[in-house]
Amino acid sequence: KDSDPMPNGIRFQDRDVTLLAELGELGILDEDTIRSRYFPSDNSGRACPKKLAQYVKVGLVEKFEIRGLKIYRLTSFGAEEVERLTDCPPKRVGRGDPPKENTLLHRLGTIRVRLAFDDACKHAGFESPEWIMEYDPAAGSKTGDALDRRFKLCESFPSGNQKRHTCWADLAGRFVFPTDPP
Repeated sequence: KDSDPMPNGIRFQDRDVTLLAELGELGILDEDTIRSRYFPSDNSGRACPKKLAQYVKVGLVEKFEIRGLKIYRLTSFGAEEVERLTDCPPKRVGRGDPPKENTLLHRLGTIRVRLAFDDACKHAGFESPEWIMEYDPAAGSKTGDALDRRFKLCESFPSGNQKRHTCWADLAGRFVFPTDPP
């Protein structure tokens, strides 16, 4: 669906669709990561910020600035466009207020680790791992449920004195390595 026009006149190129789909898969990305992944030949440094500003202007993404970092997440409208262009709904779309500063920085760190694994698998000719991320909801969960019922990676264990201990992983991936034929 390359160059498929949006109602507001933007023509999507393959890079736009791939970038927006990856943003919907990861939840957030910072401008430096986007630039290195999608604009590696832009020596002027102007193409990436210009394209991201265009996405913000038309409502595909929203931008947050923290400690000199420019962080982007897909909006509901952006998710609709990604689904229209790819026939696949994004997994992680920004809703509500942005997470707090430390949470965003922590998630960026987790995402950078995930991307390093994904890129290494691609380089080695392997499939990318199947990922579960920290805030992925458990099937059938409701907003008022306890955290260990709401999120796939959150576990709660009983301990003494009526207390519970909670373990909440940042990321989990399942690798499938190719096997040699028998």
